Amino acid sequence: MDLERAIFKLAIAATDDAVNTADAEVTRIQQLINVRADDAIALVPRLAPGVNELRNRIKTAISGACATTLRLAHSTDPESAAKAGALMVSDCEPVLGAVAGDVAKMIDVGVAEGKKHASELEASVESKINILLFGMFGVVLAMLVLAVLITRVFIVKPIARQIKVMDDLSNANLQVTVPDADRKDEVGRIAQALEVFRQELVKAEEVRAEAARQELRNAERLKAEREAIAGDFESKMGSLANAFASSSREVSE
Repeated sequence: MDLERAIFKLAIAATDDAVNTADAEVTRIQQLINVRADDAIALVPRLAPGVNELRNRIKTAISGACATTLRLAHSTDPESAAKAGALMVSDCEPVLGAVAGDVAKMIDVGVAEGKKHASELEASVESKINILLFGMFGVVLAMLVLAVLITRVFIVKPIARQIKVMDDLSNANLQVTVPDADRKDEVGRIAQALEVFRQELVKAEEVRAEAARQELRNAERLKAEREAIAGDFESKMGSLANAFASSSREVSE
């Protein structure tokens, strides 16, 4: 124990400077013991009763079993130093040694408590990490499902409707209604383009129908003209035939 060694140094100090240095070391170690005791209590509060008991035992040893040793150790007289050394061995050291043994046990308990606390903390952190990972996985999965639903509702189905319109137009169903033309996105632009295409097809169909009607009228007119020409030709040929027949009869008579 550092306190024992410091008291031994004080007991064997032969000069005033050595005594002052050793005495300062004893004081520093006592203060350090108090600081470390406070740190131990802060780290493991459950050890507070045991730590305070050990701290009080050290104070009792300093003021009791080690008091005479410390008093004699402050003298540079060889006889006083010898008595201080003897008392250190007989009275002070056994008490401090017992305290040191209990301190070692307390340290072992503290280490065990620290390891247990660290294990519990590690398990808690691992559990929280797992919960966080599962939570993140759930959020990502939900986002994927939502993305799929949004894609189906706002993209796939509208595109399918536009494909249906294209099929109708390819089958000459020009009266089909183009959906989603009022949308402001790409689907809306596709629908608007299809509506323009449909209207152009309607106009082209109207032109084709009018051309067909005009062709029919022209055909009927030509037919009528041909029939009129044919009728006129037949009439003239009939007249000629009658005239030829009359001439033939006159000659034969």
